[in-house]
Amino acid sequence: MSVLWHNIRHFRREEWVHDPDLVEPDVVYLLDEQRAAHGEALPGVRYVVHVAWDRPGSHDAEDSSHYTTARPLATAVDYHAEVVRQAGGRRVVEPVPLVDLWLWAERFPWNGVGLYPTWNTPGLHCDLRRLGRDHPNLGKRWWRDGKAYKPFDEAMLRRLLGEKT
Repeated sequence: MSVLWHNIRHFRREEWVHDPDLVEPDVVYLLDEQRAAHGEALPGVRYVVHVAWDRPGSHDAEDSSHYTTARPLATAVDYHAEVVRQAGGRRVVEPVPLVDLWLWAERFPWNGVGLYPTWNTPGLHCDLRRLGRDHPNLGKRWWRDGKAYKPFDEAMLRRLLGEKT
């Protein structure tokens, strides 16, 4: 089954870089649904997809949900959100704070959510991984501090909330 792109309201096929035909349709549908609801609460918000399917070896995790080596379709998407508005006759683009994007994503049935505060524009990895033994070290929620993947902890929350550790 492939994505019925004419039903997608907030993304074009070419925004799902590398090969949109290798992405699990439910990933596209769920992110589109999330973006639609987010747009009602935050007018002008748009989601920028970094990657969904990717070539094996392009991510640190050997069993990345972006790969199709262990599954028929990629089950993950990396993205950030920004608000586009007009101010003083010009277009202004502001990133949605990572904590806000994370809390918004938690309203939707993603099986895995990773926070990436050190990206050029901080964003999320959301996936529909099979739950259970697939990721025994990280669980369903994690963040990345530079090169290290870490479980949610006090340091992460303080960083996201702008508090000193």
